[in-house]
Amino acid sequence: ATGLECDLSDLSSVRAFADAFLKLELPLHVLINNGAVMSIPFQLSKDGNELQFAVNHLAHHLLSNLLLDALVATAREEGPDAEGRILNISCGMHYFAGKEARGYGLSAGSLYRTQVGVNFALLLISAGTWSYDKNTWTRGVRVRKHHINAPSMYHGVDALGQSKLANCLHALHLAKRCRASGLPVLVNAVDPGYFGGGTFRRAEGYLGANI
Repeated sequence: ATGLECDLSDLSSVRAFADAFLKLELPLHVLINNGAVMSIPFQLSKDGNELQFAVNHLAHHLLSNLLLDALVATAREEGPDAEGRILNISCGMHYFAGKEARGYGLSAGSLYRTQVGVNFALLLISAGTWSYDKNTWTRGVRVRKHHINAPSMYHGVDALGQSKLANCLHALHLAKRCRASGLPVLVNAVDPGYFGGGTFRRAEGYLGANI
């Protein structure tokens, strides 16, 4: 048997991987969304998205959607008590993502003193234009450039936090969706803790130097 390749920085590769797997008609019991990059220099994915958000969240979100039906079908074939599993590997870095997340169902006890909020407020429409050179504001509605795709706004740890928070919120939303629809799939996000793997060795700044 040969493995199936999947480039998480390219959503077309994620779709091709899912298509290839589904054509094998194999049972699917567990999907572990584990692939990640961490606190790296600013880069864009093949689809033009900030690379940490693209790899750590967008690819896993898409893959989960594409394989959800297979997880459901496998569980239902195995009996009324069977459940599929989707596990998002997040980490405590979601703490660095921004504003408080009370109301999202995140537990401060289990997820530290959670201050979160994927910064979608800056992704869509602005009431004007801010000039960083002139320190001035010009009124007039315009579509803003994607905040997390702007090199001038980039910080590796903040971008990591945005992607890891998105893992948590994705798991929460998908879990609620599966329960509401009666789908036999359990969805969780987990913090695996720190380890001296290649992800940390390639990280820039404090994380790369101290872990």
